[in-house]
Amino acid sequence: MRKKIFEDYPIPKAILTLAIPTILGMLITVVYNLVDAFFIGQTGDTFQVAAVSLVMPFFYTMMAVGGIFGIGGGTYISRLLGKKQVDQAKNVSVFCFYTCILFSIILTMILFGFREPILKLLGTSLDTHGFAREYYLVLVYGAVSIVMQYCLGHILRAEGATANVMIGLLIGAVVNIILDPILILNLSLGIKGAAIATVIGNLCSVIYFIIYLLKGKTVLSIDLKRFFIKKDTVLSIIKIGIPASLNTLLLSIAFIVLNNHAAIYGDEVVSAVGIAHRIVHFPVLVIIGLAQGLQPFVGYNYSNRNFDRMIKGSFFTLILGMIFGFLVFVIYFLFSDELIKIFLNQQNVIFLGAKFLRIYASSLPVLIVLFVAMFSFQAFGRSIPAAIFSISRQGIAFIPSIFIFNDLFGMHGIVWAQPFSDFFTIVLAFIMYLIIYKKIKVENSTILCLNN
Repeated sequence: MRKKIFEDYPIPKAILTLAIPTILGMLITVVYNLVDAFFIGQTGDTFQVAAVSLVMPFFYTMMAVGGIFGIGGGTYISRLLGKKQVDQAKNVSVFCFYTCILFSIILTMILFGFREPILKLLGTSLDTHGFAREYYLVLVYGAVSIVMQYCLGHILRAEGATANVMIGLLIGAVVNIILDPILILNLSLGIKGAAIATVIGNLCSVIYFIIYLLKGKTVLSIDLKRFFIKKDTVLSIIKIGIPASLNTLLLSIAFIVLNNHAAIYGDEVVSAVGIAHRIVHFPVLVIIGLAQGLQPFVGYNYSNRNFDRMIKGSFFTLILGMIFGFLVFVIYFLFSDELIKIFLNQQNVIFLGAKFLRIYASSLPVLIVLFVAMFSFQAFGRSIPAAIFSISRQGIAFIPSIFIFNDLFGMHGIVWAQPFSDFFTIVLAFIMYLIIYKKIKVENSTILCLNN
């Protein structure tokens, strides 16, 4: 295990060592959506671009399943490693691997069996339904690979193997980039070709992760002989994994609601919203990756009661994230038209998408506060605050805001709902983090007094 990173490296070096591969991994993840949108946009077909946006919530559903065992299991593993319980960490990784496969298969059967009601729920129109169905079905067939890629990435990050996670995701992204123009344009498969490229790319990443685990260069394992179902293991995983996945699942529901409201104003609006969201998703994933890189650092030092080092790492991450968010906000504000034009060169979509992009980007300068707090709570094993965040950002704030803002401000209102929910949750995150940290200090003081 990379003990020196957690205990000995200077704070900036430790955080960047953990975060940079994680950030690159997150960026590689967004490449799938950006590349698909770019090459589909080269067809000049607004309906196909809109169909990709409509099916986007489906990705979040698969991530939710992977997150139960990836984030829940990974967080538990990092705490076990911090306590030097390596053998138990191995058993947890085995449990997460095989249980996640089982749940992925169940998810595949559900999504296939209810495909038509789900496509209708996603907000497809007569013009987009056929394209959305093609894209959706291929992704359903490849759901296991997509879910397992997300799960394994988080589990490997838990022991600090962020560079290997990056390599695995990079392999998948390169495969996807190579296949997209061949399948979408050269073979004229269009949106179906994009889905095939995505599934194959994810599968390649999963194969790399499995090979890495089998080589034995990690403290983790997928040895079936180590598969045990223990009550404390299951509870430790789900009390963090379910709140984390609830956030992702609510995000899926939120985008279904958003797309359905956008569809009221036409497929061009759906396309503009989808493109703007994909572009702003790029820096958001950098910010999430930075916070995720911090998570194992916080979990390890929290378990070791090294609170001073833990807080210094968190503060460094906050400052770095704010600087990055502000710089991206300025770039997006100045060059919004040019960015939208890259994906679809249609005047009305460019005009609308540029407006939407500037709105989406408004919360970027302070968004890091939310994710540092969220991942820190997960690292602490504080399931209730994690659940509150999951419900607050997408449930309490975002989804109701779409309905309210649509009634008050129309088309632009549905876009403003996202930054509004971000600002609302950021304030809540800041307040809750201060409360939890004060409790941690009191707990630590009590333990020190008892030891003395």
